Amino acid sequence: MKLKHVFPVISSLALICTLPSCKDGTAQTTEAPTQVRSYSSSHSFEESDFSEWMSKADQQIAYEKRDKNTYFAFTEGRSLGGFQQYRHVIRPLPLETHSEWAVYWGLSSDDFYPIDLKLQKAGFERKHLQVYEDGSGEAYYQAVWLKKK
Repeated sequence: MKLKHVFPVISSLALICTLPSCKDGTAQTTEAPTQVRSYSSSHSFEESDFSEWMSKADQQIAYEKRDKNTYFAFTEGRSLGGFQQYRHVIRPLPLETHSEWAVYWGLSSDDFYPIDLKLQKAGFERKHLQVYEDGSGEAYYQAVWLKKK
């Protein structure tokens, strides 16, 4: 019986047993950053003016259920733990000065720019813009436009 391979095997096992463990015995969770970067046009809303954070679909439902004489005066988004969330501020539509309004949220840059251009060419003024990046660096746009009478 040859023993020339025994020493390398034993020394390798001894080395492996002395390596420190990556685990320290405490539970660790990894969360995605809330957002990498965010931009928002200025606004005068208080935290209490905003709705709760919700999914894109739930924000659509809130939009459809709002009183027809109101509008989303501001909307913003974020990425939290890998999930996209949105919230909004509802205000009475200023009918004495404006005839129409538009709002979009969760738009990619490829979707946002043609919509923004189309609305501005139709006489809408962009009142608020908020942009956030998710953990992968993808930017998502939220904006509100108003059209003067």
